[in-house]
Amino acid sequence: MRILRTLTVVLITVLLLPLAAATAQTISIDDPAGDGLKGRKLDITSVKVANRDHSIVTRVSFVRAAVGDLAIYYGARGDRRTDVARVVSVHRPRGTTNTFETVDGAQPCTRLSVTWNHDNDTVTVRLPSRCFRAGNYGAVHVRVITEIGSDADIAPKNSAGGWRWTRWVRRG
Repeated sequence: MRILRTLTVVLITVLLLPLAAATAQTISIDDPAGDGLKGRKLDITSVKVANRDHSIVTRVSFVRAAVGDLAIYYGARGDRRTDVARVVSVHRPRGTTNTFETVDGAQPCTRLSVTWNHDNDTVTVRLPSRCFRAGNYGAVHVRVITEIGSDADIAPKNSAGGWRWTRWVRRG
């Protein structure tokens, strides 16, 4: 009887564990249109962060993707530094898009990817885990800023309209 009970508990745990991990490793936040940049270009409408085992994937949606600059800041739980990593994309749709990153002062990450999609008005940033604290991190949080000239939009915002971090996104 005791063996059967133990097996039942183990089986239930094994079946429910993937569900818990799947919900804990992705977050989405909404940002109202018209709250940042003058006009529609690069006005952030949502941010989705997936903290996967081999990469952190951040997708930012806009009212309209356009020429401008994007910066995503990444912080790790337990790290006392405010901005542990930063990815910057200087986007020029009819020219060149330059991507820069500073990750713990390390050399540039060759597998970092930034993909702008003007049909969907999004940008997707894939930061390989080995490029962030050498893969030695658990939960992360992010914050995003877009700029066109001296105009900017930030996400997420606190109740006073200031810039803040997202909630923690567990690694899965």
